[in-house]
Amino acid sequence: MNWKIIQEFPDYAISDSGVLIRVFGGQGSVPGRILKPQINNTGYLQTVLSKNGKRHTVRINRLVLMAFVGDPPPNTEGNHKNGVKADNRVDNLEWITHSENMKHSFKLGLQDNLGENNPRAKLKEWQVRIIRRLLVVGWSCVSIARLFNVTDVLIGRIKHKKAWVHI
Repeated sequence: MNWKIIQEFPDYAISDSGVLIRVFGGQGSVPGRILKPQINNTGYLQTVLSKNGKRHTVRINRLVLMAFVGDPPPNTEGNHKNGVKADNRVDNLEWITHSENMKHSFKLGLQDNLGENNPRAKLKEWQVRIIRRLLVVGWSCVSIARLFNVTDVLIGRIKHKKAWVHI
């Protein structure tokens, strides 16, 4: 395992496999102690690090990337190449754009909240099929929106394949 001091939090070090330790003792802490990360509500491993008396919640994958790859290029985010959010080995991580990250997650089958499965969905798939037919025969987006009690913006997004693209 290779270790690097975390630049933003110099009291801590991270390994190339995502193990985090406290390097220097602080109030109530022991140097060399391995810190146990927690799983956040989106499934990523995170921990709380202290700096100048303030606590900061940080994701382990970002710490590994920043220590071993470098700061993120503009408009990028961390990606787990194999799709496993707990696998924070440096060779499994990369900086990519949000768009690339979303395409990657669909490719790996990690997105399961499409269509009706999305808790914010206003329509059912059968309704979207009817909307598409109504658009083909010339109904206006406003008329369809009133019929289904949704916004004309949503109907326009369906029309232009920006929403419900899987149908």
